[in-house]
Amino acid sequence: MRLFIAADLPAAVRARLGEAQSRLAALPFDVRWTRPDGIHLTFTFLGEVPADRVDGIREALRTSGCGAVAPVALAARGVGVFPDRGRPRVIWAGVIGDLESAGRVKQAIDEALAPVGVTPEVRPFRPHLTLGRVTGGRGGDWRGILERHAQDEFGAFEMHACVLFESQLGPGGARYRAIESVALGGGGAAP
Repeated sequence: MRLFIAADLPAAVRARLGEAQSRLAALPFDVRWTRPDGIHLTFTFLGEVPADRVDGIREALRTSGCGAVAPVALAARGVGVFPDRGRPRVIWAGVIGDLESAGRVKQAIDEALAPVGVTPEVRPFRPHLTLGRVTGGRGGDWRGILERHAQDEFGAFEMHACVLFESQLGPGGARYRAIESVALGGGGAAP
């Protein structure tokens, strides 16, 4: 199973991000755009996980420190690319707000998953929402286009849960299924 842990977004924020993707179609890249209903704030990408390890990961998430963190107030604003220099590979929308608390959620997830054999990423956590992945280029001024959208507002949202998702790849792109959800600010399963 292909798994990741993320926060879900409200439909209104996803709709605005979908509109941004349409505006960014002018970028001189070939881009595989993320379907708006598939945009999440990802904390940990686990990749392919054998089915017999999923219960351990679910239990680790349930007993993680996520429940001790109050719901986190965030907003989506601006666009950019990874890497910062050189040929872009990922086009993203920025996340602003209580990033300190979002970082505590990420740390709680990493600490909970370590005993079940999931090694945390070495690179620092940079909260973002992946809009698309660059698959090729056509040449042209892409920096100017990004600068015009650097302060675009996509909406505020409150993160209420950490969700373990399964990513099911298919011809129309990935589909996501929630496997486990842990509420912030009170522990236990989220509604």
